[in-house]
Amino acid sequence: MLRNFSLFIILAIPLGELWANNEVATSELLVELYCNGTNTTSIVQLLKDRENKIWVTDSSLKACNVPEPYSQTKIYKEKTYYSLSEMKNTLFLYDANELTLNILVPSSLRPSQTIDLNPLNPTRLRPELPGVYVNYDLSLQHEQIENVNAFLGMTDFVFFNPLGVGNTNFITEISDDQSSIVRLNTTWTLDKPENMTVWRVGDSTSGTTIWTGLVHFAGIQYATNFATQPRFIPFPLPGFKGQAIIPSTVNFYLDNQLQNSQQLTPGAFEIDGLPIVTGAGNIVVQTKDILGRETVATIPYYVSTQLLRPGLMSFSYEAGLVRNNFGVNSNDYSDAFMVGTFQKGISDHWTTGWHGELFADQQTIGINNSYLLNHWMQLDFSVAGSLFHGTPGALLLAGLGRNARTYNVGCQIIATTKDFRQIGLQEDALSPSTLIQSIASYNSILGTTGISYTSRIGRSDPNIYLLTASYNKTIYHNIFMVTNFIHQGGEIKNNSYFVGLVYSPSSDYTASLNYENDGFRNGASFSFSKNLPTDPGYGYRFFGSTGVNSILEFDLALQTEYGLYQGMFSQIEGTQNVELDASGSIVRYVGNTFFTRRIDNGFIVVDLDHIADIPIYKSNQLINRTDSRGVAFIPQALPYDENMISINPVELPLDVDIEQTKADVYPYYRSGAYLKFPISRIYTIDFNLMTSNRKVPPPGAMLILDQGGEYLVGYEGAVQISSKECLEAISGTVYWHEHQCRFSSVALERGNPMIQLGTLICNMVRH
Repeated sequence: MLRNFSLFIILAIPLGELWANNEVATSELLVELYCNGTNTTSIVQLLKDRENKIWVTDSSLKACNVPEPYSQTKIYKEKTYYSLSEMKNTLFLYDANELTLNILVPSSLRPSQTIDLNPLNPTRLRPELPGVYVNYDLSLQHEQIENVNAFLGMTDFVFFNPLGVGNTNFITEISDDQSSIVRLNTTWTLDKPENMTVWRVGDSTSGTTIWTGLVHFAGIQYATNFATQPRFIPFPLPGFKGQAIIPSTVNFYLDNQLQNSQQLTPGAFEIDGLPIVTGAGNIVVQTKDILGRETVATIPYYVSTQLLRPGLMSFSYEAGLVRNNFGVNSNDYSDAFMVGTFQKGISDHWTTGWHGELFADQQTIGINNSYLLNHWMQLDFSVAGSLFHGTPGALLLAGLGRNARTYNVGCQIIATTKDFRQIGLQEDALSPSTLIQSIASYNSILGTTGISYTSRIGRSDPNIYLLTASYNKTIYHNIFMVTNFIHQGGEIKNNSYFVGLVYSPSSDYTASLNYENDGFRNGASFSFSKNLPTDPGYGYRFFGSTGVNSILEFDLALQTEYGLYQGMFSQIEGTQNVELDASGSIVRYVGNTFFTRRIDNGFIVVDLDHIADIPIYKSNQLINRTDSRGVAFIPQALPYDENMISINPVELPLDVDIEQTKADVYPYYRSGAYLKFPISRIYTIDFNLMTSNRKVPPPGAMLILDQGGEYLVGYEGAVQISSKECLEAISGTVYWHEHQCRFSSVALERGNPMIQLGTLICNMVRH
C-alpha cells in the first residue's frame, strides 16, 4: 500500500560514510521496496546524499522492471548505485517515516508479463545407478472341457544403467501336446526428457498418422516422446491477454470451478496454457484489482489433441527389417525399409505434416493437415501417393468433427485407388475402396445417446456395414442402465443387442444384471465383485450366465507387497475348470534384492541406514515401512514426474539426527531411483564428575574433551556428551576459576547409543 507518501522530509541518521571521493556525505538506509504500489516483500539498501537525491542498486531497478539505460552512477563501498532523481520516465516516492520506497514505471515502458502454465522441464535425467529386474506373469490352467493342462508364462527381463534401459520378453507355453518359447521384443531405449526424444535400437513399431498403418520391425528409431514430460501438454491450450493498471488478480473458471488464479503487477500481461478439458466450451475470466473493481469476460475455446502447439514438432524416423508373425515366431524378419513421420504446429489452428515409406518394391508419401475452424470444428485432410512395382496408387482422406460439452459429431472418409499400397497391408491384400466412419452422441439429464456408422467397401476383403446405437442413463443414485444395439450388414449379416443394469454402492463393490443376444446365442448373466484395492488387499468376483453355454465362475485375487495372486474356478456345461495365476517382479538394485509387485513404470528405493520399521510416505500417504535393512521399496513410481517421498521425524528413534525429511524423486522410465536420507546416529554419554577431594566442579565449568568438543558442567557435576561417532573411551580436562582437573573413563560399550557412566573421578592438576 502507499502509505503517507506526501511526507518528503527525510528523517535519517547519517552513518558518517562518505563517497569514495570524500566530496558528498551520504546516509545508508534499509527500506521496504514497492513497485508501482505492489509490495515486493524485499528489504533493499538505498543511499541519500546531502542534496536529498536517492540512489539505489541495479537489483532494485530490475525488480521494478525499470527500463535501461540507467542514469548517473556512483561507487559506494565497491557497489554501483544509480540516481533515481535523474531517471527519465520513472518516478519514486520515498517515505522516511515508514521507510518505504515505491518506484513508479509508466505502463507503456513496463515489459509484458508472460506466465506459461504449461512449461517444459529442461532437466537432464538418466538412471544414476545400474539395476536389473524381471517381471513375471505365470498361469497354471486345467480345462476339463477341452481336457487340457497347460502352463503359460510371460517374462520380461529389464536392465538399466546411465546409458538407458534394455529389455527382452518371452512367452512360454507348455501343454499336454506341445511346448514353445517365443521371443517378443528385445530393445534398448534411451529417453532424453530434456528435449522430449527417444532412441530405440532393436524391436519396435513404426510411427503413424491418421491415414497410415504400423509395422513391427527390428532396427533403429529416433522419435519424439512427449511422455518424458508428463506435465507438458503438446496441443494448443487457450490463453488470455490484458492490461493491468494497478495490481490485480485474475481468476479462471470452468463450469463454475476455479481452475487457476494469478497475481499481476501493473502492465501488460499474457497467460498461456490454461488447464482446460478437451473439446469446445467457454471459460470465464474474472479480473479484480486492489480497489475491488471487477470485470468478467467469457472466452470461447476449442481444444483438440490432434493439433500441436505453434512451433512444436512431432516426428518418428525408423529403419530396419519388417517383422512377420509377431507373437508366433521369434526371429521372422524380411524386407528392409525406411519410414519417416513428421508433424509441426504452424499456429493454434493449423498443424501440418508428412509421412513417407521406402521399400525396395514400394514407395509411399503423403501429407496431412488438421485445421481448427473458428473454435467450432476440426477439419482433417490428407492426400498420399504410392508406387508398387512401378504401379501408382493414391489415397484421399477428409474428415470433420466437433467435440462439445453436451454433444459430439464426426465423420471421416478414406478413398483409395486399387493399386495404393502402405505399411500394414499384406502383400497379397488390396486396400479398401472406401472406408466411412461417422459418430454422433448427445448428453443430457435424460441420459447419453450415441450412434455410429461404419462402412467398408473392400476389394480383397468382404464389404461390411456396422450401425451401432447406445443409450446410457443413471436411473437412481448408484444404479446405471446400459443398452447397446449393433446391426451388421453386407456379405455377413447379423443383429445383436445388450441390456444391463449396474449397481455400484461404493468404489469397492459392483453388481450387474445383463441380458444379451448376439444372433447366435442369448441369455442372462449376473455378476458381483469386490474391486481390488491399490494397496495390499483382496478382491473377488462371482459370475453366472444362462443360455446355450451356462457358466458359473468364481475369482479370488490377493494383492500383497510381493505380487498379485489369483485363483479362478469355473463350471461350463458341467465341466470343471481351474486357473491359478501369479504376477510380480524380482529386483536387484543397490546391493539388495526385492520381491515386489509387477513394475511397469519406475520404482524408488528409500534408505534410512539400517533403521527398521519406519513409515515411508508418498504424497503424504503411507506407502511402505523400512525392513530390517532400513530399506523400503516403493513400486509404481511415476516416471519423469514428481514423487514426493517423506518421513515423519517424530517417528524416528530419539538417538537419530536427520537433516532432511522429504524429497522430490524423479525416476527414469522402467528404472529405479535411490533416495538415501541424510541420517546420523547420536551417541549420548551421561556421567557426573567428582574431584579427588570429594568435591564437584561448579556449574558452568568448561570441559574440553580430548576426543574433540567443549561442554559445560551442570549442577552436581552432571555432564552430557553428544557425538555422531561411537567413541571407544573418553577423557578430558575441566577448567573453572584457577582450577583444573583431569578425568578418563573405562572402555565404552560399542553400539550402545545411550551410555550411563555414573560418577567419574576428576583428579586435580597442580599448576
